[in-house]
Amino acid sequence: DVHAVKSWFWIPEDKLLSKEADYNSLKSHMEVFDGNTVEYSKIARTMLDSIERYNVRSWGCDPAYLSTGPTQFLGEAGQGHLIEKVSQGRNLAAATNSVEAWAYERNIDFLNNPVMFWNFSNVIVAQTENGHKYPSKKKSENKIDGVSALSTAVHENLRIGSDPPKSVVIKGLEW
Repeated sequence: DVHAVKSWFWIPEDKLLSKEADYNSLKSHMEVFDGNTVEYSKIARTMLDSIERYNVRSWGCDPAYLSTGPTQFLGEAGQGHLIEKVSQGRNLAAATNSVEAWAYERNIDFLNNPVMFWNFSNVIVAQTENGHKYPSKKKSENKIDGVSALSTAVHENLRIGSDPPKSVVIKGLEW
């Protein structure tokens, strides 16, 4: 089975311009915001549109981002029940195992999004002292947000008791 991955990425223009890597080839696959911050209301609208369009049943979120605009906006829009805190280290072992297997078996379709390819090229699978696997950027200073978001989405799918879907909707975090 091939797992199609729909992803979104957001970045403030100032951060895009300050990066040493050549982002020109990736820029058309990211929403670039003027200045040094992203517009959380636009990200939240994308999230709300996705809930209806893709029948989202849960939205995994790193606890560090629970107080940011998009998750607050979801709560205010009556969708707060979909938000589930997912600690990036210990909770992602089973999901990371699935994503790692899909990657090695070439069973992930990034829908021609070069940002996802780039994120996967920056990631390694690390382990905690207890042997729990998680995505890590120890080999690179570049971003792995898409991989982390995909692992979180798969975690949520496993948590709610479903078989891994053929299509996974993820949200790449802003940079």
